Amino acid sequence: MLARLLGLEAGGFVQVERIGTMRFGLTSAGERAVSTIVGGRVVATALLMVDLVGFVAFTDRHGDAEAHRSSRALVSIAGEALAEVGGRVVKATGDGLIGAAAPAADLIEVVRTIASWIRLPDGPRWPIRASVLVGSPIEHNGDLFGRDVNLLARLCDAAAPGELVQRPTTCDRAGPAMEELAVRGLDATVRVRREVLP
Repeated sequence: MLARLLGLEAGGFVQVERIGTMRFGLTSAGERAVSTIVGGRVVATALLMVDLVGFVAFTDRHGDAEAHRSSRALVSIAGEALAEVGGRVVKATGDGLIGAAAPAADLIEVVRTIASWIRLPDGPRWPIRASVLVGSPIEHNGDLFGRDVNLLARLCDAAAPGELVQRPTTCDRAGPAMEELAVRGLDATVRVRREVLP
């Protein structure tokens, strides 16, 4: 195994860390090679994830049909807001969704729009939690995979109801103060910014 890792490192596909327990990670060239082997391509993408807060309790109280209507409303609202910036809904998960657009798209404004439009059946806003980042997932058959998608989900989990957690880009210095967030499954912390949604 070690010989294979060192061979991959020599080829520029893997970076091996030899301090303490040996760890390794794919380089950009390695990610491209993997995407070629498994199908798909690495794409620079702005990603968002939105989750309807309290969806399980809502479904229990109001039934599957009403929950399904609310889920479809979220997809419709998000789809319209994403289309405004040239993006799309990648996948819907019942109580949430993942969306994508070009890296320069303002997905924070998209999340704000979703937060202000999505309503409970009796009229008040439905609280959401959300996350936004720019990454390089693998796109295959219209779906997105990879560590940036996994991180997106972890950041959404870290958001409080009515909150957006964003991993800012290196050129994004405006806005509230950043914090170092410990993310389950990652050794290093992630610099994030939190925003209370309308």
